[in-house]
Amino acid sequence: MAIVAAVVFTVLLFFYKRMPIEVQFADGSPVDSELRTMTMSMIVSAVPEFKFSRREKRCRKEMLERVAILPEELQGKLRTVARMKQMEALNEFGKVDNDGDHVMEMANDVGSGVADRSSDEDILDDEENFLKAASRSVVDQCMSEFIDATGNDAVRQHVCMVCAREMWGKEVERCAVDDISNKHLLSPNEFHPAHVLTSGMLLERAVMGREEGRLLGDVCHDCSRALGANRTPALSLANGMWIGDVPPQLAILTLPERMLVAKYFPAAYIIKLSPKQKGASHWSSSGMNSGVRGNVATYKFNLEDIADIVDPKIMPPSAKILASVIGVIIIGPKNMPERTMLGYFRVRRDCVREALWWLFDHNSLYADNEISDQRLAELPENGVPREILESTRYSDDIKQLERSRAGYVNEDDDVSGDLDVNYCVAGMFVGH
Repeated sequence: MAIVAAVVFTVLLFFYKRMPIEVQFADGSPVDSELRTMTMSMIVSAVPEFKFSRREKRCRKEMLERVAILPEELQGKLRTVARMKQMEALNEFGKVDNDGDHVMEMANDVGSGVADRSSDEDILDDEENFLKAASRSVVDQCMSEFIDATGNDAVRQHVCMVCAREMWGKEVERCAVDDISNKHLLSPNEFHPAHVLTSGMLLERAVMGREEGRLLGDVCHDCSRALGANRTPALSLANGMWIGDVPPQLAILTLPERMLVAKYFPAAYIIKLSPKQKGASHWSSSGMNSGVRGNVATYKFNLEDIADIVDPKIMPPSAKILASVIGVIIIGPKNMPERTMLGYFRVRRDCVREALWWLFDHNSLYADNEISDQRLAELPENGVPREILESTRYSDDIKQLERSRAGYVNEDDDVSGDLDVNYCVAGMFVGH
């Protein structure tokens, strides 16, 4: 009896799923009937301003139920597109003659057969369509959708004025500053003299603009949902994520230069240099140090190596510090010239001096420090410090490199001969 009941239930469920969806537009017209020539993906594409839920995108019944309660302007767009699709189907099946008169003797086939073939069911189940070439209208539609998805507007990145993150256009929405909900959540808990508030909110002002007298900007969906739920967005500038503008004196510093103006050393950098082309036996002089890729690891650090060469009052630290916080491993041929390291490991004495002067004037942590002309004289005017060159290690085991980076570097078959700089960060917290 249980088996019979299960079979009956399965049959009833099958026919239930095949039953027409009795949802209607505001004027009483059946939604399923009018949109029968549109697939679920077509419906989503026709109203990009509305975001269907993941569940609605998976179930046509729930999607059409949602369509039935959409605003009238969105319903109008869908119905217009549906009529255009029906006309295309009529033309393709010969339902319109040369004079433009409709020949409706096969309208029922268009209403049912075309709708069935354009549904989300697998078209391969229909034997007469198996391996059948797509029609010109389908090809044109696919090309149009591809161009729309890869055009300048689609790939242009926008900056959220709440969290200052770069996002794709589909991930943000245009919003007036005055229309932001729960504005009090975007007021910083700790104020900084450099804060510039907009209507009491800490926002990224550089990405705002005035349109028709109103101040507008983009807001990402994550921040919008959090504000709508009366929560402070986790990545918002007001939630302790504001760092201000990086001054040019610090923005231009290379990795070794940043180490020479730092008071604390939270990380050691192990950089691997290798030919970009697999199995290369020489170094190409074009495109040196073209990329930085790597992972993060943690190691125990020998504090004595740092404590003996740092002075908490004198800046910059001794150039010897570079041999302890930066390690270079050359994988491959040993005839690596110094010019391959120049861009990434370059130290410019004047840049270090200017950065320290800026920090002395603007950072209270440097107020009691002094600049040592003797230590500055140890630095090259524009070159790779000998401390880095002398501590460089070589290895000819290219296979070991491929094994080590297999877990964190995407394979690149480019044979241009460029270099990759692969780094791992070793955690250490040492202050001076």
